[in-house]
Amino acid sequence: ATSTETTEVNVDELWNRTRAVCELQGTDAAEPMLRQVLALKPSHGWANISLGRHLLERGREEGEQFLRRILDEEDNELIPTASEVLLRHFHQLGRTDKVQETRSALSRYEAAREAAARERSIVTATDSFLPHEL
Repeated sequence: ATSTETTEVNVDELWNRTRAVCELQGTDAAEPMLRQVLALKPSHGWANISLGRHLLERGREEGEQFLRRILDEEDNELIPTASEVLLRHFHQLGRTDKVQETRSALSRYEAAREAAARERSIVTATDSFLPHEL
């Protein structure tokens, strides 16, 4: 196994243990483990959601950065989830500028998904394809 594969396995195993701790003992108990998952793999979507939501629920604005990581990836399927958490947070703070910014990110994601779905729907079995030039 390569170093990258080993790290992926370790992250997956750690994430599974972290989820179990979250479910059995709560997110407070799992916070150090969530941070460890993100230290190994900063792009881990569910760890970013879990830690970001947890921190915001505790009044710690540091949580925004973890949720923003998801919004910064234009095709991340967790954008709606991260947006929902951020929108609720920004509404509570009265941050209309941040509400609009978050809604814009969500709208871009939804528009891209719709465009991709339309594009896929027009491909048929009778279409001819040219080989790529690798």
